[in-house]
Amino acid sequence: MIPTHFALDGHPNKLGHKHLLLLVGFIDLASYILLCFAARYQKLVNLPVNVDRNSPNVQEQIRRMISTIKAITTLSFLYIIWKIIQTASGQANGLGSAFSPIFGAALILTVVFYVNRLKKYK
Repeated sequence: MIPTHFALDGHPNKLGHKHLLLLVGFIDLASYILLCFAARYQKLVNLPVNVDRNSPNVQEQIRRMISTIKAITTLSFLYIIWKIIQTASGQANGLGSAFSPIFGAALILTVVFYVNRLKKYK
């Protein structure tokens, strides 16, 4: 049995069969592919600012934002898989209490950073 769900404090609160670990990997792969698709077809990306999406500068900023989000999510999923394996083998007790705030802050700060950069191209 492996942990299949974690509370906000990082401790496991649900266990499941070890084959569910593959599901986490597939979710990571699916999110990566979806973000690659978003980088390619940027008009589908919802932005909180109005910008000229045909501008090469705007396209580059959106591409960089999506690449950063891809890196954050991929590294986070790898960390989750590693911690699931460690927790299942008794070497750890969950993700750690800092995981959720760090992951959330990394995503929010990335979006805020790039949205502020995009405001220059209104």
